[in-house]
Amino acid sequence: MPIYEYKCTECEPQFEEIRPLGDDGKTLICPDCGTKAPKKVPSVFAAGSDQSSSAPCGDPSGCSTPFG
Repeated sequence: MPIYEYKCTECEPQFEEIRPLGDDGKTLICPDCGTKAPKKVPSVFAAGSDQSSSAPCGDPSGCSTPFG
């Protein structure tokens, strides 16, 4: 199941929920104030890095961690 981001229409915080694919969120309530049917907001997906280094940690001289 995908994670969707929602924003409360009353108290304004954003929160995430794991919901079935295509779920409209009408059964959700805000975890802060209890308002029903928060608004779904577009998610930001980070697929990569904009760093020019070829090292996975971003350090041109190499990574210092064993998982590097």
